[in-house]
Amino acid sequence: MNKFRVVGATVLAAAVVAGGAVILGSPAASVTAARSAPKSGSVEVIRLVEADSDGQEIDAKPKGESVGDYLAFHSVMEDLAGKPVGRADGFGVMTATGKAEAEEHFVTLTLKGGQITTQSAPQADIDNGNGPQAITGGTGHYRNARGQVTFKEQGKRVIVVIRVTR
Repeated sequence: MNKFRVVGATVLAAAVVAGGAVILGSPAASVTAARSAPKSGSVEVIRLVEADSDGQEIDAKPKGESVGDYLAFHSVMEDLAGKPVGRADGFGVMTATGKAEAEEHFVTLTLKGGQITTQSAPQADIDNGNGPQAITGGTGHYRNARGQVTFKEQGKRVIVVIRVTR
């Protein structure tokens, strides 16, 4: 089953960055630790690398690509220096097949200080299925979070950029 655009075991369309090129910076700039509550209207950019992914595809009847096919996955998230800093857990379900192929994806990113939840409905025929994923909320440091998330292949690595706005 190749209906889900997978990088490692993570759904590429369930990706992470918004609004700009991915720029690899220093490891110190890659993850923001939990601090005092951010000001309203602030923007926080978090750059991570997806590592050690695992996932399982479930083929719903009828056999082959069909509505209801499912993918569940887990990925370890590292900072740009390779230190584990969290995880991504999620799932996607096929909602349409053929020329109008579409999926619905949900991902929870667990980082120091809280979680960020995301959702998207990428379509293979639009932007090659690699559009951004909406941040739908968060907990702890990420409470009231909004923004976008995408995954970007860079050589053998998958760079995850999270742009959180409040």
